[in-house]
Amino acid sequence: MKRFPASGRRAACLAVAFILVGSGAAEAQASGEIRVRVVDVGGNPVEEADVRVVDLGRVLHVEGDEEARFERVPAGEYLIEVESPRAGRGIRAVRVIAGETVEVTVTVSLFFHGQELVVSVGGAPRPTCTHRATSSAASTSGPRRRPASEKRSPTNPA
Repeated sequence: MKRFPASGRRAACLAVAFILVGSGAAEAQASGEIRVRVVDVGGNPVEEADVRVVDLGRVLHVEGDEEARFERVPAGEYLIEVESPRAGRGIRAVRVIAGETVEVTVTVSLFFHGQELVVSVGGAPRPTCTHRATSSAASTSGPRRRPASEKRSPTNPA
């Protein structure tokens, strides 16, 4: 087995370290940062909230005047969702540009803090009444006059 001189091994280690550090720097340049401040409808900081970058599945918990800082976020468009058990919910869209920091304030409101609504589709709807309109009754040409042969008589009550 051939051994490299100490200076060769040192050079190889430095090259590997340079590649690893360089790739981290490249990643940092290809990504940005999102800073989120959470306030209520009066503009006051919210006591506690969960801040979520929906598309990335990243969540941070903030309390009081803290702001959520999401680092190394790839460039692109994201949905920021904030939920506070006391103050409600808020949603904001942001665009991250590589190498830049996006600062956003999300206002939460109890108005958005709704309940989940589940809608399911079943079979065909059942009619609630048995009377059905005929095509002539649904026409807009006015009242229908009965022909003389259909006029009511003691023998033809319909």
